Amino acid sequence: MREVFSFRRFGLVLYRELMTGSGKKMLHAILALGCTLGVLGVIIGAKNSYAGINSMYLMCYTVFIVFAVGSVNGVRADRRKMTSWLMLPATDLEKYVSMLVYCFIVLPLSLLPAWLLSEGIRNLGRLAFWGTGHMGVAFPLYHVFSMETVFSFLFMLSFFFLGAFVFRRNAVFKTALAGTLLVILLTAVFGLSVWLFHSDDYVEFSYKVNVLFGRFMEHVDFRWINGGATMLITVVNFVLAYFRFKESEVIHRY
Repeated sequence: MREVFSFRRFGLVLYRELMTGSGKKMLHAILALGCTLGVLGVIIGAKNSYAGINSMYLMCYTVFIVFAVGSVNGVRADRRKMTSWLMLPATDLEKYVSMLVYCFIVLPLSLLPAWLLSEGIRNLGRLAFWGTGHMGVAFPLYHVFSMETVFSFLFMLSFFFLGAFVFRRNAVFKTALAGTLLVILLTAVFGLSVWLFHSDDYVEFSYKVNVLFGRFMEHVDFRWINGGATMLITVVNFVLAYFRFKESEVIHRY
């Protein structure tokens, strides 16, 4: 097989994933998620509390997609499934891109039928208990959608996507723990650096930093810098995940 990217082979790999194991699991998860959110929506939205309903949607959707992305490489934990995966007539890049499409296009789009199902159940419940005056549609992303939110969400998912290839078992929990420890470490390093170089003069140091930051913000839009840095780290996570994926393919194949 030639080592060039083939859209036909890529499509077949993606079709296989959607029509077999991953697709069936996603369908069951969508039905379970939609029914659960619909019932919870009836309870939380008893007094037209759309803010509470939207918060519930966002939290549950985030947990759902994080677990799905973090578990995308769970095939390595099953020897039989791994053998079938390795024998697929496709290149590493085609397999990897199929995983990317599944995690960052198919999974987010799968939230749409879950939302429609949950809203249908919620409104039927509200109609039965409180009448037509309490019916309405909740849009979970309406008040929080922005480019900064999208970039941050992509970064978080790319981190869990990388963790799926770094850890073989319980990848979601291990990735979350690693991220927590990394944040604690960076915070400790920053605090220690301030203490070593400025000792008791932290107030003066903080004042100077605020002045410099204020002058910097007068000439630069920090949102673009933050967004660019976030996307750069996201791309780095994807690249690292690809090399880790190739390495694992070689290890398990030979």
